[in-house]
Amino acid sequence: MENAKKARFNVIDLLIILAFIAIAAGILLRYNIADKLGVRADSVEVEMTFRVSDMRATSQDFFTVGDIFVWDSIDVTLGELTEIEFKSAEAIVEKVDGSAMLTYSDTRIDAIGTIRAKGIMTDEGFMLEGTQFISPGKDVPMKNGKIYVIAVIEEMKVIG
Repeated sequence: MENAKKARFNVIDLLIILAFIAIAAGILLRYNIADKLGVRADSVEVEMTFRVSDMRATSQDFFTVGDIFVWDSIDVTLGELTEIEFKSAEAIVEKVDGSAMLTYSDTRIDAIGTIRAKGIMTDEGFMLEGTQFISPGKDVPMKNGKIYVIAVIEEMKVIG
């Protein structure tokens, strides 16, 4: 009976125990943060006004009211394009005397549009589909199957 092996505690056992503790702590932390952010709140609809600056004038043919736009890098639906307007692109050029002058392009345009999106409004801001934070000033790479652009969110308004 003296030949019976004793159980030993080694470094691998310690690493496994620490991994389980880290996983449990991560799960608890995630759900506590979700509660604090109000992720379990009701879904709302927002209208996001965006701007795409300095596009080729021919790009306006690829924007149609009713198109569904997707946040390209994470493949999350942004929403439906409800309004779109195009203006000549503005540029500031330096004159010979060193002063700046505002000019307008004949071949470049700016697009100003509105997308209707669904998500959750928290104290910290709007969470698209409950997972992606969006606020005014944020750059959003978006596509609709016809064009890929990087839009800057200018304004957000809760509509329902």
